[in-house]
Amino acid sequence: MGSGKVFSAGQHVKTNCKTCVCGQGQWDCKDEPCPGKCQVYGNGHYQTFDSKWYRYDGQCQYTLVEDDCGTRNGTFSVRVESVPCCDEALTCSRSIVLNLQGKVTLTLSDMKVTRRHHEGWTLQDHSLYSTHTVGLYIIISVPSRGITLIWDKHTRITIELHENWRNRVCGLCGNFDFNEMNDLQISGSAVVSSPLAFGNSWKAATPPCSDVTKEIFPCDRNSYCLAWAQRR
Repeated sequence: MGSGKVFSAGQHVKTNCKTCVCGQGQWDCKDEPCPGKCQVYGNGHYQTFDSKWYRYDGQCQYTLVEDDCGTRNGTFSVRVESVPCCDEALTCSRSIVLNLQGKVTLTLSDMKVTRRHHEGWTLQDHSLYSTHTVGLYIIISVPSRGITLIWDKHTRITIELHENWRNRVCGLCGNFDFNEMNDLQISGSAVVSSPLAFGNSWKAATPPCSDVTKEIFPCDRNSYCLAWAQRR
């Protein structure tokens, strides 16, 4: 029996990145490849690859995820920047930059995707990624690297990584090691408890901008923004 249901011997069940087989009154479970999913939405709400939730709302450009975690030989990075509105009190959309080092840089902004090819780009590299629209979403897939980016053209971003990236990435999306307790790892390896210190550490070097020093709830501070956000 499992989840209130009765299973016969030999039946398979897949759940939580495991495949379990019912046999002789107990489950025999094996780990299966499990992709990671990181989400960002609204005014700085984050869910890491390891399912840790936190809030950080800065107005700079930040590293969401990359594999250059002190090795200096990274192959990709995703950076994000909030686009403010309502007298810069709210985040209305996000600009995302996907950099496939040595190949191409894709920028998702103003509800469209633009690309910049790097030196040495060839016709064969056109198969490196695909871009398509499904309903309200723009989806960018990089199959050879196990990277998928889903954007709703406004504030919501989802990044999915193949299980092969486990424990090989860093940034605001965490380190994808299936342990949410160490997700707030600042750029430089120390783990902190403050989302503000964590978020500030992943700020891009350029363009320069200030650290976030306190958590701000814009709709509480500006009541007219609450009505504006509800209409949106």
